[in-house]
Amino acid sequence: MNQGASNYMPDEMMMLGMDCLVRNFGIVNAELFISSVRGSCPDYTLWRRRIFDDMSDEEFDKLLKDAVAENPFE
Repeated sequence: MNQGASNYMPDEMMMLGMDCLVRNFGIVNAELFISSVRGSCPDYTLWRRRIFDDMSDEEFDKLLKDAVAENPFE
């Protein structure tokens, strides 16, 4: 991704934004934030799915385990 440029492609900008949200809020709170501000974004599911398409099984497994550890079921 081109993090030094001032203009991003739409998918690139969404990935950078989601990475920032997850890094700062954690996956669950990032999703809650997105759902609270997204309004009527018709492509939300499509672009969100692309994040997982580019993720290895090991990365997804770690992300899932981290999310469960940070948000235990009570």
